[in-house]
Amino acid sequence: MNLRTFWTIFLKIFGLYLIWQILSILSTDFSIIYIFNGLNKILYKDHDKVFFYITLSGMVFMVLLLIWTIRYCIFKTDSIIEKLRLEKGFSEEKVEINIYPLSLLTIAVIALGGFILSDSLPRLVADIIMYAGLRQNKELGPVISNLLRAFLGYFMVTKSSLIVNFIERNRKGGFAKNEDTVE
Repeated sequence: MNLRTFWTIFLKIFGLYLIWQILSILSTDFSIIYIFNGLNKILYKDHDKVFFYITLSGMVFMVLLLIWTIRYCIFKTDSIIEKLRLEKGFSEEKVEINIYPLSLLTIAVIALGGFILSDSLPRLVADIIMYAGLRQNKELGPVISNLLRAFLGYFMVTKSSLIVNFIERNRKGGFAKNEDTVE
């Protein structure tokens, strides 16, 4: 496999990792907004919403920046490779890995899905137990958030070929354009 193919695979795996991170950030962000809004109501009787909107706009900006980065890492890898000159400075043009790029991407999707699933299931069980009656302040938000994350992890593990095909279909030219034959 040549260097461009290697960097393409690496950037796509990094983009998938960022998707997992954005899900973690979003679930945390909604909790922070809820807490800040509640504190603001307690501290200020007239409920000044400036702090709430500043916090919300900062979080929206951060999420949009991550989405933009994910878009470039997964769908526009060629432009990143060219702008960062990732192919320059290597003595050899080939990287000896005896695995097809789509197989490597499938393995990455399955591994990331398994990690998301194993991370969210214990949290989901704990949140369900807390919601069921061990805690007086019953909130359904964490249960729904971890349920969605567990479903996403399960979907990534079981439908990895669908995800890889979606990524390749939305990329110009696919791997075949940049791929050398693997011996």
